[in-house]
Amino acid sequence: MAIQMDNKTPEERLILVEGFQENAERHYKELKGKLETTSDDVTEIKKAILGSDFNEKKGLVYIINDVDRR
Repeated sequence: MAIQMDNKTPEERLILVEGFQENAERHYKELKGKLETTSDDVTEIKKAILGSDFNEKKGLVYIINDVDRR
């Protein structure tokens, strides 16, 4: 979305630039929140696959290997 800067006063240009900056900051905060959520999800998936102290390191990989041994 290109906005024509022609025929704009310096004040109008400043207002447009400030608006773009506010939008960029809002998008950054939103992306940061999504990144944190994704990071948490990846950590939980990793724990489920590899195991954790909570399940005595017996994740999905351990269970599959145990079934194969039997």
